[in-house]
Amino acid sequence: MLTDIAHVLAGALAGFLLLDYPAASIFFSLLYFAYQVAEHLTVVEDDFVGDLREYLIGFTAGLAVAFLRHYT
Repeated sequence: MLTDIAHVLAGALAGFLLLDYPAASIFFSLLYFAYQVAEHLTVVEDDFVGDLREYLIGFTAGLAVAFLRHYT
């Protein structure tokens, strides 16, 4: 469960940074995806799609907060 929360928070951070620091957001996203690929190549029975879904949920939420902060 803690890893699920970490995936969502990592995505939220990357999404939130996208407007102000796009290079950092892209770097964090690429780093996360590289980590997930490396992890899932060694652990066969892990949920790769679920981990990506958690990250993208957080990313979308962080991006929404960043848009609200910038445009309201």
